[in-house]
Amino acid sequence: MKELTSTKRLEVAQYYLLGHTYSDIEARTGVSHGSIVNIVREIESGDLTISGTPSDQVDNFRQLSLDLKKKGLETSQALLGISFFERLQGLGIDPESLGTWS
Repeated sequence: MKELTSTKRLEVAQYYLLGHTYSDIEARTGVSHGSIVNIVREIESGDLTISGTPSDQVDNFRQLSLDLKKKGLETSQALLGISFFERLQGLGIDPESLGTWS
C-alpha cells in the first residue's frame, strides 16, 4: 500500500476540520475511507498536528464547522456576522437591544 504524502494527509485533515463527512472527503481527495479514519484518529490523539491550529482547539473548530453547516452558513458568512457584531458593540448596541435599534 502506498504511503500518503504529508500534503494529502493535511488536505484530509482540513476537510475533516471544516465539517465534511468521510464520504465527502473520500470523493474530494481520493483517499480511502480507512485512511481517513486513521488520519482522524491521529488528529484526535494529537499525533497529527495542523499548523496554526492548537491541538486543544481541534474539537471546538470541528464543532463550529458542523454547527455552521447545519445552519447552512459558510465560514465567510460567519466572519461577516462577527464583524457586524463587533461593529455594533463599538457603537454601544448590545444584541438584546438590536430590535429596538433596527
